[in-house]
Amino acid sequence: MPERCEALRALNIEAMTAQEIYDNRNAIGRGVVLARHEYQEYQDHAETRARGWRCREYVESVADKLKDVVQP
Repeated sequence: MPERCEALRALNIEAMTAQEIYDNRNAIGRGVVLARHEYQEYQDHAETRARGWRCREYVESVADKLKDVVQP
């Protein structure tokens, strides 16, 4: 998996409570932005496209969790 996606995964967001996600929203948001850029680059090349899609699925699930705790 791409490096920035792995860094985002290392935050272990699945195990965080809504309050922990909210408290770490800046780091999570920064990780989402960086990982989005990276997975788009991976998806542009045939040999790395599958890794890019796996990263995209994970990053977008993290982004949804972040939206759930920061948007009313």
